[in-house]
Amino acid sequence: MKLRHMTCCITAAATLVAAEAYEINNHADMSEESIKLSSINDNSSTGKLFRLGLKPLLLTSPNQTFPLDNSLGPIPYCFGSQRPVPFKVTTWANPAQIAGEEGKQPNWTLVGAPLTIAQMIRYGACYEDESEPNKRSLAHFYNPQDGGAALTVAGIVPAGLSSLHWTLQRNFLTTTLTGTNHYTWMDARDTFYKALTTNVAANPPTQNNYERNLQWGTTFQALGHMVHHLQDGAHAL
Repeated sequence: MKLRHMTCCITAAATLVAAEAYEINNHADMSEESIKLSSINDNSSTGKLFRLGLKPLLLTSPNQTFPLDNSLGPIPYCFGSQRPVPFKVTTWANPAQIAGEEGKQPNWTLVGAPLTIAQMIRYGACYEDESEPNKRSLAHFYNPQDGGAALTVAGIVPAGLSSLHWTLQRNFLTTTLTGTNHYTWMDARDTFYKALTTNVAANPPTQNNYERNLQWGTTFQALGHMVHHLQDGAHAL
């Protein structure tokens, strides 16, 4: 019995590989700082938005906000709060603000609090590491030296899809550990299309406008999810 137990331990240890990733607030900060440095984030009369015929609003502008899906909860520490439990990423808790950080956090007392484009992308980068109710981070692995292998238990049982499949393809065949990803590249294309075209004749204009804004917000959130994986991949190099 002892020999069998030792064999199992050795086998499990032999299949483990070193893996590193950024801390969740690093993902959030890098995403938002990149937005601030983007050529799109220019409200001048010579900026790219103006030249494209679009309203020259900064991506951080509070005059351009989008509602958060009501089915999602806030991830407060991505906006300056502490974790409820170390190394646990959850939308189910709302810990107190860290002193001096109040300005970073939106008004989470409102259901579906409106967020700027920068905050939506920041939220997506945070949410991608959520561990409750599902462990999304188990789908953050990709081994290019092994045909793009995903994370497995003892080298046999898949714990989740590979990072590439998780972000680019619809995730119908997922594990009970990771759940389903509704923020893939294909999902982002769908919400982008709906943001441009949603117009239900039976709905009042205000309702159609809200639905379009919700789709815009989801599109920007999905970009945050995908950026998270690019950051992980770059960190692993």
